[in-house]
Amino acid sequence: MLGEFSFSQEKADLDAAKQFRDGALNHSQIMDMVGYLTDVTGPRLAGSPNLKRAEELARDKLREWGLGNAHLEAWGPFGRGWSLEGFTANMLSPGFSPLIDPKAWSPGTNGSVRGEVVYLDVKIAAELDKYKGKLKGKIVLFSPARHVDPLFDPPAHQQTDEELLRLANAEPSADPRPFQFTAEQRAAEELNHRQWQLIQSEGAAVVLQPSFRDAGTVYVTSATVPYPPDVSIEKRVQAWDISKPVVTPQAEQYNRIVRRVARGICW
Repeated sequence: MLGEFSFSQEKADLDAAKQFRDGALNHSQIMDMVGYLTDVTGPRLAGSPNLKRAEELARDKLREWGLGNAHLEAWGPFGRGWSLEGFTANMLSPGFSPLIDPKAWSPGTNGSVRGEVVYLDVKIAAELDKYKGKLKGKIVLFSPARHVDPLFDPPAHQQTDEELLRLANAEPSADPRPFQFTAEQRAAEELNHRQWQLIQSEGAAVVLQPSFRDAGTVYVTSATVPYPPDVSIEKRVQAWDISKPVVTPQAEQYNRIVRRVARGICW
């Protein structure tokens, strides 16, 4: 049975609309706020001092603009914070080139480390044996060179009407079972785990891996804590956990170095 509905025609407040428009076009503080957060506050990693400073800035600005109840609320539980106080890593031979970023929650190296580069060229587990006894103190390249078509699209975009309609009409998953690896995924996860086990047990100095974005944008991920595929994601201890899991120092900058190693130019 359909009910009856009535709608009242609400008169638009054109004066208020003009004030909003004038404020947005002529008195906006967006660029000042965004500039301060990016240039002064900097990266705002979860649990970091920079995140706390950014939160306090937002709270104080809202109070300044007349919102008297603006306040910070607790969130979590989380784990350890992390901030980058200094980082220097350089390729020295056959030519100088600086590296860019360490991974988040990566430990320091307890002083300067200088070592030879070793490319961990492993496609199946049996190939790990040839690296045993050869990784201590080395700079390990974990992956092949990253070969993808250049990606110039922004990481986010406004959804089109068609995309929104598709999301609205999407059927909920009827499969209640937890995520299951395919045989291929399980093999890749197991090999990845065994690679990290070898790196840590051998005492490698640093691990380098490629960033996953293109076109000059570097996305730095968190440091890897190796786990076999049988351990579910929710049970894995992450690099930021208060238990301080064992983590080999890790950084992201890659293709030029791995191409040189592939040419037999090692140092």
